[in-house]
Amino acid sequence: MKYTVGDKILLLHSKEEGTVLDIINDKMVLVEVGGTKFPVYLDQIDFPISTVS
Repeated sequence: MKYTVGDKILLLHSKEEGTVLDIINDKMVLVEVGGTKFPVYLDQIDFPISTVS
């Protein structure tokens, strides 16, 4: 699995950042964004781009 609990993620459709709370199955994770928790498919999220150089 690409993601683990606690990973910071980026929602691709809204560009909002959140956190992985739980792994639901091999295609979905539970995330929290802005205080709201909801399931998303793995193809709808990515890791945020790091600006650290």
